[in-house]
Amino acid sequence: MDYIGMVEAGPSTIKEAMESKEKDEWHLAMAEEIAKLELLKTRIVVKQVPEARKPITSRLVLQKKLNSDGGLARYKASLVVHGFRQQPGVDFV
Repeated sequence: MDYIGMVEAGPSTIKEAMESKEKDEWHLAMAEEIAKLELLKTRIVVKQVPEARKPITSRLVLQKKLNSDGGLARYKASLVVHGFRQQPGVDFV
């Protein structure tokens, strides 16, 4: 197995990814990320937010992971939560 440590930036938005020629690869990467979050039970879909509460926002980061010779190893999607928006005593103890 090759060492994966280098990355190449992917599309900036989901729309950009879905309009690219690599849309199938990006779609698969996003589906894998959602499946991983569901398996780990770290993702909750909120249909209605209680009054006086705001959901913590997130961002999808898309990258191409490269192997040691610089060739493409895989497409990677990561859901990154904006934790800096949390408030002590409100969002966590």
